[in-house]
Amino acid sequence: MLDPAAFTITTIVALSTCVTVTHSAADNVFPEYIKVLPSPLVCLVDGCIIGTTRSALEGNQFEAFFGIPYAKPPLGKLRFKDPVQVESWVGNYDATFERSKCIQKNDARPQSLVEGSEDCLYLNLYRPLHIGGDDNAKATQMLKDRFFPDGTDDRWLTANNFLHLQDLLTESTITYPTARSVKQHLALKKTNKSPIGVYYFNFKGRYSQSYSYSYTANDFGVCHSDELLYLFRNTAVGADFPSGSPEAIMARSFVEYFVKIAYEGIPGPTCKNKDCQILEFTNSENPKAPVVLSLVNGFNEDMYKFWQKYYSLQGI
Repeated sequence: MLDPAAFTITTIVALSTCVTVTHSAADNVFPEYIKVLPSPLVCLVDGCIIGTTRSALEGNQFEAFFGIPYAKPPLGKLRFKDPVQVESWVGNYDATFERSKCIQKNDARPQSLVEGSEDCLYLNLYRPLHIGGDDNAKATQMLKDRFFPDGTDDRWLTANNFLHLQDLLTESTITYPTARSVKQHLALKKTNKSPIGVYYFNFKGRYSQSYSYSYTANDFGVCHSDELLYLFRNTAVGADFPSGSPEAIMARSFVEYFVKIAYEGIPGPTCKNKDCQILEFTNSENPKAPVVLSLVNGFNEDMYKFWQKYYSLQGI
């Protein structure tokens, strides 16, 4: 039987993945394929899954596995309970099409409707073609050593390290790609290339997404859409900031920053070949000056080299 937590992480590693949430089949019995099995076919502890091949925007192909169950549907007696591991299935699971998304409402869209289903504990997973062998095993071990060293080979996530999953996703999808883009720009041989700079938005206000979307007072950090609250004040989504509030001051400072970019170019530090200081917007404990602008040292070179090696092993 496959542990839900171990399955999630193991698949992220093995399939080099983007993750989205989806919906399910009614039971765990699936028909065997009599004819030649389509590829790709992957066998897990719980059973085998059949995926499909898709084409990316630039024409290269990748394998896609849709609607893979990682826990039982949270229905009936399982509603509002901790996830229960999925039962093994007989036959080959058809992972060639997407299921329904979880129940949700996009408040950023006017007149949006509630959509989705409660039956949604499923993953969509993707990997480039021709991944496997020793290189894939090395890449898998790299992730475990960096983020989950205290986990076992069968169960990476523990009570002490599960938050490292957020670090893994942040580094792989935001920090490293940003650093790589800057380095590629700086490596251009053009003599008239535009200057480039990086800012880090880390200000937390009363309407930050961790509050408004969790409906709790818990602080889950800052996400990309948080900065848009201060750049494009949208009263259709939430109340406007009170005059003189820390949020109003942040909004004014942030807009002024982009106005200066439009008129004068990058107002903060720019990245050079061997140096890239980052301008950080964050909170201050001083009520008279609630917004702080500070400089953060440039990209972590050890982090950059790690992901550069990891993706090269994945053929990316």
